Amino acid sequence: MQKSDFSTKVLSIHSEGEDGTTKLKNGQWEDQCGQLFLIGKTIRGDKDEIFWANRTVAVRWDRVTQYIAFDNIAEFERHAGARADRVEGQKVVPIQ
Repeated sequence: MQKSDFSTKVLSIHSEGEDGTTKLKNGQWEDQCGQLFLIGKTIRGDKDEIFWANRTVAVRWDRVTQYIAFDNIAEFERHAGARADRVEGQKVVPIQ
């Protein structure tokens, strides 16, 4: 299987059995115990909770039912109508 390069992308991912989507940036492929995962950092999207911003997240690829790839945060915000921020300490700073 050829893997896409998501290292510079922002992704909105829907996984089997999940109600919402996972939004991550700078995805890297990683094998964990024989399972393929996409590892990246979360962005603040439709949730307004600072806790979820800029956390490492792993998505098991064989459970992904669909995804949308964006070139950058600005494109994600335009198409998703969401607010994506980064965290510096406890301060939330909008991404330019």
